[in-house]
Amino acid sequence: MRVAILDDQRYLVSMLGEARWVRNLRAAGAADLVVGSTLEPIHTREIRGDQKRAFLRQYFQHPQFELPARYAPKVDTKHLTLAEVDRAAGLYPVFRVEPL
Repeated sequence: MRVAILDDQRYLVSMLGEARWVRNLRAAGAADLVVGSTLEPIHTREIRGDQKRAFLRQYFQHPQFELPARYAPKVDTKHLTLAEVDRAAGLYPVFRVEPL
């Protein structure tokens, strides 16, 4: 799982696809996020469709996430196409972290 911050909004991105934590988060809609030594209760909402594709396009081209995106989801970030974004959108769940 990767915590991504884009446009002052936090997201959880599953670079492992349909992992167990993804299924648990879908069912519960809430979790305890551990970052370093900080535990934070969070609520999430899975993003889908055009919103997810727009997020992934921005995520894959962001300097902080571009290199990891080439290896985990195997995205050609230098030659990103709509087909590549659509492929990734079907494989990698994304959740927006919402305030409690």
